[in-house]
Amino acid sequence: MSRQANIDEEVNGRISKASSAFGRLRRNVWDRRGIKLSTKLKVIHTLIEKAQARWAGHVRRMNDSRIPKMLLYGELAEGKRLAGRPKLRFKDSLKATLKSLSIPVENWEDAATDRHHWRRLVHQGADAERRRINLAVSKREARKAREKNPSLQPPPEHKCDVCGRCFRARIGLVSHTRTHKD
Repeated sequence: MSRQANIDEEVNGRISKASSAFGRLRRNVWDRRGIKLSTKLKVIHTLIEKAQARWAGHVRRMNDSRIPKMLLYGELAEGKRLAGRPKLRFKDSLKATLKSLSIPVENWEDAATDRHHWRRLVHQGADAERRRINLAVSKREARKAREKNPSLQPPPEHKCDVCGRCFRARIGLVSHTRTHKD
């Protein structure tokens, strides 16, 4: 900011950088026909979460007299909220972002004091979606393998006293015993 409190040049520079970043994103993601819309939206969502977490780390490392830090940690002294659910604050959305990036919410401020460590945490957290997908695929493969090979399935634990039919879950046995009451 200049001495005349004119921030036009800075704002224009930031808008230019954001425009070029989204231009690259458009070429690499939006204009590609082989990618589903849901995947494109996940990419955008992850990029926004990464940017929000990086910004929070940057604000955490700022001097206490800086306005962004005062806004992040400040509380309103007076005022009333409208009826209904209160509007989310940046802190609230940051908490959700940190959870989705698998960054501990309780001590994120300590981690953010070291810039390189913080960037590594944010980057690893963004890979959590890939880990979640891989975990879901491996669970599905294990389930399919159990279906193909009954010897891999756990033995039934619950047996009907009337007909001798076996069930893995107790609720199955309870539901089945109703058929014998007629």
